[in-house]
Amino acid sequence: MRVAGVSMLALRVPMSMQLAATGLGIRGVLWTMTITSILSGLIRSISFALYSLLDSSKFAFGNFATL
Repeated sequence: MRVAGVSMLALRVPMSMQLAATGLGIRGVLWTMTITSILSGLIRSISFALYSLLDSSKFAFGNFATL
């Protein structure tokens, strides 16, 4: 999960600079925070879904005691 956090942080600085330079100013920085937060959530949701499909025995409804 750290990969999503680090990659989004690395994306925020250049994206903020680009959007701020287009005339949005501080709103460009705020849009950058919103967009990268949404992307981070999507990446984490997709990775959780893939992990649960690959290792579905841990996430079966009757196996909560084995976690």
